[in-house]
Amino acid sequence: MNKIITIIVVLVVIIGGYFALKGGEIQNKEQIKLGVILPLTGDFAVIGEELKRGIDIEVGRLQERRVDIVAIYEDDKFDPREAATAANKLISVDKIDFAMVFSVEEARPVAPIFNNAKVPLVATWDSNQFLKDAGPYVFSNGFSTEKSGEIMADFAYNKLGLKNIAVIAHIDAYAEIISKSFEDRFVDNGGKIVYNDAVQVGTTDFRLHISKIKSAKPDAVYFPIIPFDSVSFLKQAKETGLNVPLLSVDGLIQEVIDAAGSAAENIYFTNVYIESPELPDLYKQKYGVESYGITYVASGYEALKKIGEQLPTSDLKATLDQVFGPTRSADRIEKIYQVKNGVPVEVK
Repeated sequence: MNKIITIIVVLVVIIGGYFALKGGEIQNKEQIKLGVILPLTGDFAVIGEELKRGIDIEVGRLQERRVDIVAIYEDDKFDPREAATAANKLISVDKIDFAMVFSVEEARPVAPIFNNAKVPLVATWDSNQFLKDAGPYVFSNGFSTEKSGEIMADFAYNKLGLKNIAVIAHIDAYAEIISKSFEDRFVDNGGKIVYNDAVQVGTTDFRLHISKIKSAKPDAVYFPIIPFDSVSFLKQAKETGLNVPLLSVDGLIQEVIDAAGSAAENIYFTNVYIESPELPDLYKQKYGVESYGITYVASGYEALKKIGEQLPTSDLKATLDQVFGPTRSADRIEKIYQVKNGVPVEVK
């Protein structure tokens, strides 16, 4: 009888070991919980939904690798109060292992919450000095906000030959960072900022500002205005005869270009790009259609893919420190595009 029991125990161990190691991956003993805070309703829902789809694609790929991971989504409506509520819920109720947000605007109100809870937080779109200074548990796989402003300033001064520029920006974390980096670099290059003003998010009437800009006689206008207020600005600029080059940022999304129509034609802007050539096909395979905003899909997909390559891990914080380096930020650099026939074309 003892021999029979011994044989059974050995068989159980061998069979269990086989299934645990099947596929070349050791299964997790516990499920990894990823909390994701996105704007899933409201004006920015189109961005949040595409980013969610990108994360879901990579979650599925990780599960195929036998990584036991689940994504828990919370809608912040792009509102800092909603973001804070979502962060507290994910930490205290869902007991997540790490979290992701879209932008610096969403990271700003929740960074202290995640630092205090010692739960890693990853921003997927932005990478800037604020995020680097936000605490040891805040990371970013995004594109450098400061460098985006600087490369546009260099392009404006050195390539377009512009010497005098007007700046109108949102009163917003992202816009304030990028407009300052643009202004500082443009002035360092030898240029002059002849007009500088900021408006509240939600502004729809820019006519007075445009009149003042025209009076300043700039060679061009730089407008870091987030969606979708820039539609009003562009249409009113065209209606009032503001006939100078317009320069913008990655807030000039395709939906804005479509809504602005001919008023968006020929605008130069900095924008992100995808680094995963397989993603468009993966998206179509999963959802049956092509993505309307593949860069938003990539924002979520590529951030989780970079982390997922290290999963499972016994120390997620130490792993993220290694993945993102001493600054805890990817600091990727955007490219310059121009709107041609209603679509962005990279400027070589």
